Formats: sequence, C-alpha cells, structure tokens
Amino acid sequence: MSLNKDREYLIHLECSLAGTSIAQGLTLLGKSHFSRNGYGLQSFFMLTIGIERLLKLILIFNYRRLNNDSFPPDGYLKKFSHDIDKLYAHAQSIADEITCSDLYKELSSDPIFELILGFFTLFAKTSRYSNLDQLQGPDTKNIKPLEDWNAEINEEILRRHSTTRSAQKGKAIKEVGSRLDDIFFVDVRGPQGKKIDSVTGFLNEELSLPIKQKHSVMYVYKIVQFLCKLLDYLDTWQTPYVKEYFQLFTYPPNDIKSKKSWDIYKRW
Repeated sequence: MSLNKDREYLIHLECSLAGTSIAQGLTLLGKSHFSRNGYGLQSFFMLTIGIERLLKLILIFNYRRLNNDSFPPDGYLKKFSHDIDKLYAHAQSIADEITCSDLYKELSSDPIFELILGFFTLFAKTSRYSNLDQLQGPDTKNIKPLEDWNAEINEEILRRHSTTRSAQKGKAIKEVGSRLDDIFFVDVRGPQGKKIDSVTGFLNEELSLPIKQKHSVMYVYKIVQFLCKLLDYLDTWQTPYVKEYFQLFTYPPNDIKSKKSWDIYKRW
C-alpha cells in the first residue's frame, strides 16, 4: 500500500516520538547522579524507547525502498520485539546493502558500543520493571540497571578518560576528607549500590561524575548519530522527508560533551 495522508501523519508522529525520547534521554543521562537516581533510570527508559523506535523506522523505510513504496505487513516488526541488539544488527546489514558501512565503522571497532547496546537490550527486554519485580519476592532476577551501567560502562569510561589532573584532585580530596570524616555524618548509596559513609567517599564520587556524565552522553550520541544518518540515506527514496526530527543528532560530536540540554524543536 502506497503512502497516503494518514500514513504520512503516522510517520511524522513516530519520528517526533523517537526524536524527543532520545533528546530527553541524552539530557537526563548528562544529569545522572548517584544521589538522584531518577535521572539515570529515566534516561534508560527514554533512550531505549527512542532508539528502538528509530531502529524500527529504519526497517520500515528500508522495506518501502525494497518493495515499491509498500509498507510492511502486520507482524513484521513484532518478530524483533524489544531486541535492540537484533534490530541494530539489521540496521548494520541495511547500511552494508546501500554501501554506507562507513557510518558504523567506529562503532564496530570499539567494544564500549557493544557494551552499551547490550545494556540497552537487557533493559528494554527485562529491566524496565526490575525494581517492582524484585519487590514481589526473592525468586525474581537480581537485575540492577544503575549498578550494572556503572560497573560495565562508567568504569570503562573512567579507565579511559581519567586524567593526571583527576588523580591530583583525588589526592587533595583524600587530604581534606580525612579532616572532615570525624566531623560530618554521611549516609548515601554509591553508584554501584554500596554505602558511602564518609566525606572522602562522597567527594571522590562527585569528582568522577563529570567524566561519567559527559562521556556516557558522547558514546550514546555516536550510536544515535549512525542510526539517524542511516535513516537520512533511506529517506531519499520516499516521502515524507523526516530529517528535521533527527538533524540534532547528526552534527560532528566535537561539542557533545559540553551540551547540557537536548530538544529537537530548538536549533543547535
């Protein structure tokens, strides 16, 4: 069935939903904080929703390209369920078909992107209700998204991007903290669920936060950038043109780490 006004409207709705979800997810990921857990958890919700929908839009546009502008039959997308890894692999194969493999070259050569996609897949399939699931009884799976993200992705980010200056600040924090630990009472959960009960421990976590926030946004952005550019290529074969919803995610990543807020309806 070829495109009509109703289908065109639905495509615009879906693109706006995918784009705004990703934008909100990146904004919240950049605010993620071990003492404000809602930011991190909500960023996972918005990013997995937005990325899954963007991937499914890619599949629809590619199907139209291959089938004389016809739309997929009922159930075509359901076989992918919420498996972001599977959808992403399909997107890579589409990029290969239209000779755009360079779009994901960097992603294939760096294992951190596989870690992120694997995390998003697990979150989309099983972790969205992990807190409620675990409240229902001891037999439920022990899935902890925030702790897993910090253990798998943020620890790798710190290993890569911590600097000599960070180490020097760490020494200063240790010196100051040792003087304050007997004066102030601290009782919070750290990013991997462990109790922080000292000023030194709290300040050390605060020190590493900007590194985690900026670079986690940058790595997720690069995944989104590949998918948006791929959809842009596919968009040349049929209408409506949807570049406007994803143009925010196709800029060079030079300034991504300093960007605080994302909104597809505002200029860069």
